[in-house]
Order: sequence, then structure tokens, then C-alpha cells
Amino acid sequence: MNYVPPHDDETEKALLSSLFVDPEQYHNIAGIVTAESFYTIKHQQIFQAIAALVAEGKPVDVITVSDEMSKQGFSPVYSDLLQIAMIEPTGQRAEYYAGIVREKQSRRMAIESLYRAMEGARNDARDIQDVIATVQKELDRVLPVDDRKKTASIYPDVKNIWDRILQIPKGGETNYIPTGFHDLDREVNLTKGTLTIIGASPRVGKTSLILCIIRHMARIGKRPLLFTLEMTRERIIENIIAQEAGICHRDMITGRLSNADIEKACSLIADWPNLNIGVLDGRWSVGQIRHRVIQEQRRGGVDAVFVDVLGKLPPPEGMKSSTELHKIFNANCQALQDLAIELHIPVILTAHLNRDKARQDSEGRPNLFSLREAGEEFSDNVLLIHRPYLIKPTTENKHLAEIIIAKNRDGDVGTVELGFDGPTKTFYNPAADYREEEQQEAWWRDK
Repeated sequence: MNYVPPHDDETEKALLSSLFVDPEQYHNIAGIVTAESFYTIKHQQIFQAIAALVAEGKPVDVITVSDEMSKQGFSPVYSDLLQIAMIEPTGQRAEYYAGIVREKQSRRMAIESLYRAMEGARNDARDIQDVIATVQKELDRVLPVDDRKKTASIYPDVKNIWDRILQIPKGGETNYIPTGFHDLDREVNLTKGTLTIIGASPRVGKTSLILCIIRHMARIGKRPLLFTLEMTRERIIENIIAQEAGICHRDMITGRLSNADIEKACSLIADWPNLNIGVLDGRWSVGQIRHRVIQEQRRGGVDAVFVDVLGKLPPPEGMKSSTELHKIFNANCQALQDLAIELHIPVILTAHLNRDKARQDSEGRPNLFSLREAGEEFSDNVLLIHRPYLIKPTTENKHLAEIIIAKNRDGDVGTVELGFDGPTKTFYNPAADYREEEQQEAWWRDK
């Protein structure tokens, strides 16, 4: 008797039928299943076609799905599509069916993981601890997860993470949203419906800069949502704590904070529910980001979306992972620009720069050519971070950061100077009356 992996063919058909009847249900089930969740290849192809149509805002019916499948290189059978489309009278049970389909996929994946574990355990050349650790990690990953139930708000995690840190042994916007950096806001606006790319070499401060912007947005009553693909949610929250409290990040995570720093941070964290910041980590495709943002907008609104970082985004639906990187980058940037326009919000994307010195000036400053293979043509604004101290350290440039405006949809290119504090990983306005700590104290005092 041949072994048949766990699956439910009728439920897969019922789910697809629900999407034919009510395509809007796709946004509700996209966080539960993907095309790979279906066991039957034909059903995978149909789901992939429906996903493409929904993403493009096109109608979903037997004719359009058949046409889309043909465009994707599949061979649709019209009678099969018609039969599936007529199974369900409504789309109300789509989430229920999606849960069953995802559960069957998890069972198949668990069986495959356990089979590989048995093969590894039989191989005396394999380290048994490595075999066990691998299967444990794989089994954790195949657990049925509903991404819609992930909590975006960072509170109460802020307090939980801060409490954990304390246990370490002693050792004015209309159509745009201001960044909080006044000179930068005068030159570049994060206008609704635009894509802004912030590029820098590793460890220069891409994530630190967007966290400063995110915190400012929260202070003025906006709700930013960050998808962090490169760092964990916990690490992001640690950085937010360090910036907001003005304390050294390294001292914080190594248990070397002074009593004054601890007291300062504790007094702030008690009021942190006022910071309406959303942070989601893990692996997210642009399509999944879109569906999650739509959900978040329905729940409580989203004023700006941040994605960190471009290089970690998987290929869009329908594009093979073997596709050339620059084509994947361009496709993802175009999709994010479309997202900004569709949802009428600014999208801010970070990207690594090409380290080729031929693409820098004599002082090591990057330019637009550094981003030539990272979706520049689909962006409205491109900001490049340069810190001279990392190239030629001097006393004078230790706290200097240059924001090079390489592309500006609504203004000129140029350079804006900011201050940078390494220990707290904080960018600030260089003018004394605009310093980060004074902004911070004034904001919390108003609360």
C-alpha cells in the first residue's frame, strides 16, 4: 500500500471556491496559507493565480483565473475551475478552511523533518546533538502559525524586555510625515504614497536612523509599523529603549548600567503605552507585508511602513529564487512603491550599499550609483548615510553624520548634517536647541 501524505483535497477545493465567491477573503487568509500549503499541484497553481489577481486589484472569476494561470505558464482546465468555483455559496468559511489546509501542511512538513532526523541518526558520521538540534528547530518552524495573531504593538514587551535587562548581573504634517530632523524635513518630505530608500554600508546606522524617525512619528501621534527582517523584535526594542532613555546600548545589554541610568529608564517606561509603535520580525514577503498592513489599518490605522532591509526580502510571488538579485530587488521595490500608492502612506525601505570604491567619491561618500542595482528607479527619494569618522576618524568628525540626498522627488539633491551619538545609537539635530535629549524631555513632560 502506497503512503499518501496528510492532505484534504475537498477542503483545498472549498477554500479556493471561497476565494472565487469573495476574493476579499484573501486578505484574511494570506497570513495562514501560501500556495505551498496546498498538497495538490493544480490547487497550488490556482491559488497562485488568485493571489496575483488580488495583488493587482483585478476581478477573480473562472475566466480571469484561467487567463492568469496561462500567463504564469500553467495549463488550466476550464471545467475543473468551474467545478471548484461552484462548491461554496459564500466566502464566510474561508478562514476555517485555511486553518485545515495549513494544519495538513504542517503534518507533512513534520513527517519530512522526522524522516530526515531518522536518516541523520542512522549516520554515525553525524553529530547526534546537531541532528537533534536541527530537527527541534525544524519542528518549531513547521508549527501552524497565524501571522495575523502576531502582536505588532511593542507594549507590554517594552516593559518585559526592560525587566529582563534589569536582571542582568552588574558588570506638523499635512500630506507628509516629518522625520523630526528639521534640516532634513526642509529638504525631503516623506509624502504619502511615496517610497523612500535609506541606504548605507553595514554598521553605519540604517536601522538606528529609522528608529529615530519612528520614535518621532509616535511622539506626534502617528502610528509607524516596522517589519524587521534582519534583526529580532527583541533587539529592535532594546535599541528603542537605549535611544529613548539616552543610555548606552552596550552597557544596557551587558548589565553595566549605573543606578542613575536605570532610574531614568524606569521612569520613562511606565508611560510607554503612549508610544504607538508596531514592530514585526520574521520572514516577510512584500505580498505578506501588504496583507498585514491592510489588517493593521482596519484595526487601528497605520501612518507609515518601514521595511528593514531590502536584501532580506524573498522574491515576489511567481518569481523564482534563482532569478538575478538585481531583478528581485527591482521587483520588490516596485511592489513596495505600489503598496505606498495603493494605501496612501509613505513606505521607507533600508538597503545595503555597494562597497565598490569606484562608486564613491574621494572622501568615501556614497552616491546614487551605489544603489543602481537596488531599485533606485522605483523610489521617490534616496537618502544615503555617510559617517566620515568610520573612514578617517578625527575629534572633529566623531559625532558627524551626513545624510546625502541622492534623489529627491519634490526638491533638490544635496547634503544634510546630523549629529550621531554612538553609545545610544541615536541621530540628532546638531543645533543645540533641537538636541535629542531636549526633544525627549519636552515630549515626556507634556505627557
